[in-house]
Amino acid sequence: MHGPVFQLIYASRASEGLAPAKLESLRDAAARHNALHGVTGALLYGGGMFVQLLEGDRDVVRGIYDFRVRSASQHSDVTLLHEGPAERRSAGHWSMALLDLNRHAGSEVAERFEQVVASMQALKEDENNAVGVLDVFQLAVLSLSAEAA
Repeated sequence: MHGPVFQLIYASRASEGLAPAKLESLRDAAARHNALHGVTGALLYGGGMFVQLLEGDRDVVRGIYDFRVRSASQHSDVTLLHEGPAERRSAGHWSMALLDLNRHAGSEVAERFEQVVASMQALKEDENNAVGVLDVFQLAVLSLSAEAA
């Protein structure tokens, strides 16, 4: 995609603790759907919380958020943290990357994730704080790239 891309980030609370196999199943279903629609993204999970980045065409991303994400039974308390244009994609080539931070306790990404979750209210109230969320995703993508290498 050339030019600006639309990004949307939300957080939510998992309905129940999710085993790695269930997380991978969720990721696989999202990846298949996103690949069909030119959407990339990353899903971070830790401490019973999700934070997800979706990016692509604005109408497609908003449709996924409005009709798939908000109605999914795997989570509740869906909170929109950020939406808007970006110069480039943060999730690279992944139709849906997954980073289970429970498996990366003590890492820089896990620590930043905990900070983001702790400051969710502030993120909703101050758009400038969304930069912190994007930083977490950039760290996550670097971490995932290192794991894949």
